[in-house]
Amino acid sequence: MELTETERKILLLAMDRSAPDGEVTAAAGRLIRLFRKRYRDGYELINDLESLPNHARPMIDARVRHAVWLRRRAKRGLGSMLSRCIGPRSPYRI
Repeated sequence: MELTETERKILLLAMDRSAPDGEVTAAAGRLIRLFRKRYRDGYELINDLESLPNHARPMIDARVRHAVWLRRRAKRGLGSMLSRCIGPRSPYRI
């Protein structure tokens, strides 16, 4: 199942713990309406969700993995040069 950009944003809002209850309810309702447009019935949605492999993990981008490695190395005391590489303005900051 591939989510559209709108569905992703709405799902993230619905699952956000800091969002007010009204926004969560509205986001969940909107997500259901979008799924009703895409799928004929609930069984089709369930089949699409269950067809995903259980072992599927999101792929971690190599840049993000490298930034995590740099941050770990900087915490081990390998110098301020590494800590400058992953400063607050770094595009690879997690």
